[in-house]
Amino acid sequence: MVPVKVSLSPDSTVKNALVIFRKTRLTGIPVVNKDGLLIGIFTRFNLYDCLLQGANLDTSIEDYYLRDVIYFRENKTFNNLTELILWLRNVRIGQTPVVDLSGRPSGVINQAYAVNHLLDHIEILYEELSNIFQQVPCGIVATDELGTINLVSVFLNRIFPDVKVGGHINDFIPNLPFEKIINGVWAGPQRINCLSKDLIVNGLPIIHTGKTKGAILIIQDAAEIDSAKYYNQNELVPQVKMERYDELFKLNGTKYTIESIIGKSTVMADIKRRALQVATSSSTVLISGESGTGKELLAQAIHNASNRAKRSFIKVNCAAIPADIAEAELFGYEGGAFTGALRHGKPGKFELADGGTIFLDEIGDMPLSLQSKLLRVIQEKEVERIGGIKTKKVDVRILAATNRNLNNLVKEGKFRNDLYYRLKVLVITAPPLREHTEDIPLLLDYFISKFSKESGKKIKGVAEDVMKFLMNHRWPGNIRELENMVERAVIYCNNNIIELNDLEIYTKERKNKHELPHGLALSEVTKDAIMKALEITGGNKSRAAKILGISRAALYDKLKEIKNL
Repeated sequence: MVPVKVSLSPDSTVKNALVIFRKTRLTGIPVVNKDGLLIGIFTRFNLYDCLLQGANLDTSIEDYYLRDVIYFRENKTFNNLTELILWLRNVRIGQTPVVDLSGRPSGVINQAYAVNHLLDHIEILYEELSNIFQQVPCGIVATDELGTINLVSVFLNRIFPDVKVGGHINDFIPNLPFEKIINGVWAGPQRINCLSKDLIVNGLPIIHTGKTKGAILIIQDAAEIDSAKYYNQNELVPQVKMERYDELFKLNGTKYTIESIIGKSTVMADIKRRALQVATSSSTVLISGESGTGKELLAQAIHNASNRAKRSFIKVNCAAIPADIAEAELFGYEGGAFTGALRHGKPGKFELADGGTIFLDEIGDMPLSLQSKLLRVIQEKEVERIGGIKTKKVDVRILAATNRNLNNLVKEGKFRNDLYYRLKVLVITAPPLREHTEDIPLLLDYFISKFSKESGKKIKGVAEDVMKFLMNHRWPGNIRELENMVERAVIYCNNNIIELNDLEIYTKERKNKHELPHGLALSEVTKDAIMKALEITGGNKSRAAKILGISRAALYDKLKEIKNL
């Protein structure tokens, strides 16, 4: 952003504007009202127009400035390059005003700034894609919509040196159904014979602005996959191996699959489709989304849809591990590595996840000191225990989740830039509930059934005004908030239909207001509500916090406040 300290008012004159244009390189000057709030912009073209229409230097700009102006707030961030490109294409003038949180002009974003920002990101993306093409242990081919090869990975060139940019994909794989891949109807991965080799081929169309621009093919040697499938360090017979895998599946703690994702909306159908797509790969996945959107459910579903489904799924909450023991937890330690260490040492989470998946929840809260070590694991696929002198190779698929903007954390110096781009090879965004409210009835039925069984009640549904409330609520806590609300309502419900007053804790503070609540602020959790929740749960604070829809830590804070009253 370029800071700007000048502005005009509607009664400013042409002369005032000329003076500012001569002193600055602005193409437009912000126009503000008597309170200093942005109401428009006076551009050089507006100046030309009023002069051509016979205005003199003392003429007011009242009838000439633009009132319908696009502007950004200071806290605006471009979430992706598409947003930035869209702005560059649609901006009406060479710059866009920036206002502070109160609406007063503070600067401008011009096209030169945006283009430089865009070029910086393109350079980083190009470097990252180059690294992927050079290091990924499988063959990758990119084609245009006609099948002409545009890119070939280094790995594929080692296996098939004759595959060149400019050739046609069917010259390389004659029996590949390229038309089906382009049209998005090919059900890969499939085994295809090519040049006396059995290949496992997966293909996806490249779609840009709604049009198919080409295809990406992922090609692996079927012999290598088959050998890895039956390889076992202890040379266990297949029957014993299967029993071991089944035991791991029962012990790994997962309980969600793709079928566990509830929703028939277009948004959720797309999430299911993307989850199935990324499950076929071993690349790192970054799952982003607000709190309560089901990021862990999505991670477990991806794991259980992959070929690692019968291996370990290890969850690590990066925000919950104290910084001083985080390294030992993740990477393990040798016996005697530090005071209090177990005599025989202890494997870390990555060793426990070997052959399976590790889920790094709240990755944005990982200490900086640990991020460099995680980067090495991703790059080298090996770990070294604390106090150890040898490294150990690990085959781990990494799924990471965050409700924070990692790009902003990178800018603030709180998250490593190189780790960020290593993590976001594949990205899935869990949508907030307010973006697929048509799924609320399905979710509601599921939660009512679940909590009715737990409480021994036979609740059939909700009253009409309850459904209206649920459909109009903004859901700042997303699906978790809905789940907690339904559990609370089931506990309070004395009939077979949930009424609005069964949401008492949630609506008590606002029951005399006409507007629907937009979320339960922590300050609105009353003493009576807390006492009632503790009474219901027999003093169990974790369960009481869940009923109230707040965290356990927040409940403790509220209890301290009550004690001090």
